[in-house]
Amino acid sequence: MNILMDKPPEQVEVDGKLYKINSDFRTSIQFEILMQKKELTEKQKEFANELCLLDKEMDRETAELLAKYKDGLELYYPEIPNDINEAINAMLWFYECGKENIDKKKSKKSGSGKKIYDYNYDADYIYAAFFEQYHIDLAEQELHWWKFSALFSALSEDCMISKIITYRVIDTKGMEKEQKAFYNRMKRLYQLPEDISEEERERQDKITQALLGDGDLTGIL
Repeated sequence: MNILMDKPPEQVEVDGKLYKINSDFRTSIQFEILMQKKELTEKQKEFANELCLLDKEMDRETAELLAKYKDGLELYYPEIPNDINEAINAMLWFYECGKENIDKKKSKKSGSGKKIYDYNYDADYIYAAFFEQYHIDLAEQELHWWKFSALFSALSEDCMISKIITYRVIDTKGMEKEQKAFYNRMKRLYQLPEDISEEERERQDKITQALLGDGDLTGIL
């Protein structure tokens, strides 16, 4: 799908039927925060426990990821489809802005996929950047997630959030001593509190692919 030629979707197709999806950027931000949290809520823990009891072959890690996806489905769908596998697939497709194998907000991510911004920790900087560059008040504006994502990708290097991201990802090897000391100081100053490790992120991705490829979630979520 090309955002220049196609209207960003307000619905997704699941098992041949169209379902409304909550397209405002706040929903997808909530989903991203949900997936990055290391600690489960009590509700998620209870659901993961139930899954493990229902399916003795299901490991704890998979059950916990499914508990998060269950909350994600409730965020995105006013009416959750019966085909849970396809519903998750469509949810993730929407979250990734219709792109496959392409990093969302590519210009704002490091090549390694390392987390370099946080919607909670960096909220003020992101808000200020949109207001400064686009004159968009994110506290008041309704904005489709795909539009928000495209605008976020194109934020000027002069915006503070862009500078902060640069501080977090810049390679200081080969720099002069004073320059290296400056960037290392900025790295420490704007360091993110990590909720989820890279190993955890990769593990979740592998579980997701297995679930979407072979696992039948009907009747579970």
